[in-house]
Formats: sequence, structure tokens, C-alpha cells
Amino acid sequence: MTRLLISCLYLLPGIAGSAELMLANHPELPGFMARMVKVHGFEQQRLQALFGGLQRSEKVLSSMSKPAESLQWQQYRKIFVTSERIRQGASFARKYQPDLERAYAEYGVPGWVIASIIGVETRYGRNKGGFSVLQSLATLAFYHRTRGEFFRDELEHFLLLTRDQGLSPQTLRGSYAGAMGIPQFISSSYRNYAVDFNADGKIDIWNDYTDAIGSVANYMQHHGWVKDGPVAYRVVNPGANRKLFAAQSGAPVALSTLLGLTVDSATADSMVLPLRFYGASAEEYWLGFENFRVIMRYNHSQLYALAVYQLGDRIRSRVQG
Repeated sequence: MTRLLISCLYLLPGIAGSAELMLANHPELPGFMARMVKVHGFEQQRLQALFGGLQRSEKVLSSMSKPAESLQWQQYRKIFVTSERIRQGASFARKYQPDLERAYAEYGVPGWVIASIIGVETRYGRNKGGFSVLQSLATLAFYHRTRGEFFRDELEHFLLLTRDQGLSPQTLRGSYAGAMGIPQFISSSYRNYAVDFNADGKIDIWNDYTDAIGSVANYMQHHGWVKDGPVAYRVVNPGANRKLFAAQSGAPVALSTLLGLTVDSATADSMVLPLRFYGASAEEYWLGFENFRVIMRYNHSQLYALAVYQLGDRIRSRVQG
């Protein structure tokens, strides 16, 4: 009778579905844990305890399927380039002016760019994300259809990071994609680019704004930021170049090939991205320079890079004006 009752329970939709959601049941998890034991010296029992009660997050998978970067520019801009975020950004830039100036001196990345990235990512630290980083990364590592390998690497980095830093992997919160802290670093970026900018002997991008500022600057420098170089330039009338902008190939072209366009502080052999966006009332044409492409290394989206540029430019004007 007891055996029959148990069998019947597993036939119920809620019970069966729950079992399917358990990460411990995924066929690739044992191999991942075995690698962590063999390569990095983790304890098998500890890993089983971490993943044993973990469930796949449908909310994470759903969020990954509809990111803000899938919006049109006029919609995306309304989210990130707002009067409130500009005001908060100017306040942030004034408050942390010494740190931002030192980041520029050491890494060549201007304060308005750093402030803008932090503003777009977390509203200057106000919204660092409420998802379990462990659950998000584990879900994406084993259930994302196209980027599972990438997220398995990030899950590996996360476990190493938490061990090295003495952090509890179960308690850390971040974005649905596993990004963490004030600057929303993924685990590999934390391990490779986060810095102890205030020299207190530890790296803390969750609570320490000085470390967050230095870490963003270090990340940008390592990815090719050109000190005092241009970021983006709006083309009011593309003229004969319109077809090149319309192609949106994403391939850089030499500025000298764009007829009739002159851009201050840019040489003729500068490589630029001809970009077209759908604005509020008409199409917008832009040139993205090397620093624009560096911003895209932070988030591989032209919309993101343009939002960072526009928000930062307005923060700079507010602080200087």
C-alpha cells in the first residue's frame, strides 16, 4: 500500500515537475562536480550540498529570453537616460570625485564614463539584483540552450571566487544572468579585473564604491580604452553615406571612406561603426569609435553603449555646468 501511494504521488503533475526542476537530476552535473574536484580540489560532499537542494529557475530562463537590449532605441533610452538618472549621476560624480579623478589618472578612463556605467547597471548601487547568483548560474549553465558552455565557465569562476574570497555562494545576490555588485561584474570579470582600489586589503564590489570605480576603470583599460579618445558622434545628415548606415553590418570602416563627414579629435584613418537607431520621431545615425566598442565589451549591445555615452555626456554637462 505504501509503495503504491508513493508511485501514485510521482505521477501527480506537481510532484513530477518538481523532480524535473531539481538540478541534482541533471545528467551533466556529476561531470561538472568531478571536474571541480579533480582540477580545483573541491570536496565532493560540499558540492553535493550546494547543488542538492537547488532548483532550476524558470524566471531566470524567461528573463534571459527577453532582455532590455531587444527593445528599440527609443524604448531603451527611456529606461536608462532619464532626468532622475542624470541627476543621481551628477550627485554620484560629485560625491566620488577624488576616486573618479584617480581612476582617470591611473587608467585613463574618464569619471563620467565610469559613473554612467554604474548608473546604467545598478542605478549607482541602488539596485544590485535580487536573484541568487548560484541558482542563476547553475540554471543557465545546464539549461540555457545556446550559452550553456559560457555559463558553466562562469559557474566555475563563481565557485573559485567565493572560495578565494571566503564568501558564501548561497547568500550572494545579483542579476538574473549572474552579474554581481555595484558594477555588475560576472564572475570571470571579478576574478580578472576587480581591484582593491582603496588598498584596505580586500576587494569588495558589493559595498565599496571606491573598489567598484577602480574595477570598472581597470576593466575598460584592459579592453582597449583610448585615453581622451572619442566615443560616439551623431551624424545629422548622412547624405551619400546613408546606405552604409542602413546596412548595420557592425563592421568598422575607415572614417576617410565616409564622404563629407568631419569629426573633431578623430583622424581620417580612425575605424568607426556606422550605426542606425530608431529614435522617438525619426531615424538616428551615429558613428561609434574604438571607445564605443570598448563599452560594448561590458555589454555586447549597441543600445547599451549609446545609452552609456548619452547618460555620461549629460552627467558631465551637469557637473561641469
